[in-house]
Amino acid sequence: MARQRKDEAVTASFHYLQREHKVEGAQPKIIPFSQKEFDDICDKVLNQKLPDLNDPDEFNAVKFGRVVPFSKVKRLDPRCLFGIFEGSYWGHSFKNSEKGDISADSINQRKFHFMLYLSDSGRIYVASQYLGNYGSYTSLKHTVKSYLTKPSQIEASSFRQDSINLDKAVAKEVKVSMSTTGKKITSDNLFSSGSMVAVKKRTAEDGFETEVKKSLFPLMKSPVEKRQKAIADMLKKSQIDVNDDDIENCTVLANVNGRDRVIYVLGGSSFASRYFLDVEVKYDGHPDYDQTRDAIYDVLKHDIIAGKEDV
Repeated sequence: MARQRKDEAVTASFHYLQREHKVEGAQPKIIPFSQKEFDDICDKVLNQKLPDLNDPDEFNAVKFGRVVPFSKVKRLDPRCLFGIFEGSYWGHSFKNSEKGDISADSINQRKFHFMLYLSDSGRIYVASQYLGNYGSYTSLKHTVKSYLTKPSQIEASSFRQDSINLDKAVAKEVKVSMSTTGKKITSDNLFSSGSMVAVKKRTAEDGFETEVKKSLFPLMKSPVEKRQKAIADMLKKSQIDVNDDDIENCTVLANVNGRDRVIYVLGGSSFASRYFLDVEVKYDGHPDYDQTRDAIYDVLKHDIIAGKEDV
């Protein structure tokens, strides 16, 4: 098994698609997706022709995220499709120890797991896996929408964790990304990697969970500057000095009702929340296929659909 970097947690974001027929001056009419429409999407994904990157049009479609290549796709049941898609990264050159110089215009493709699910209400739920900061939900969404008729009528919504009852959250780790590396990293409950610092619980009596609940959770909807100051104050208690303005992102890994959740205190507030997946990372640095499938389905069933569909 590959050594997993502490800042490359396996997470997933969750979204849903629904068709809305809009009439001026009236509320949009929701048109549920049928089983046939979902079957058609699944067939197109399963039978997708691998894009020819030697063809300029197909190259640009992949490069600009209009199409994602699929692999290892399986129909789990009539309502559920699971597999792997590739997100494209490009824009700056770099040197690779095996391949040498990589040009800025070349496409670098990263693999992520995904799941599509047709609910009783006729929504199509989309789960998209992330590895650390890497992911490519937007490209996945564009591809899925392109496989549906009248894609301009389809609206996408994302799930955020604003509704989580933080009174029941037990913090396990706080990760902070900074624009500059802080000073005095001496405490033994700290892990540092470049400009990222993770503060963990050290002993049963250190009050870590109480400190996070008291200092950070009440400020989730406060101005950015107030949250930055609270984060900086917490770091100073762990013997690390940092300027408030240098703090860019902050997440808390917490246990909520028996499940680990990544809670965004700073950064990512305008994006979908990412749900932590407790899965093994293999020798190639990617999460295990079967474990990821089961973990995504578990969150989708118990946390997403159960809340949204009133089941």
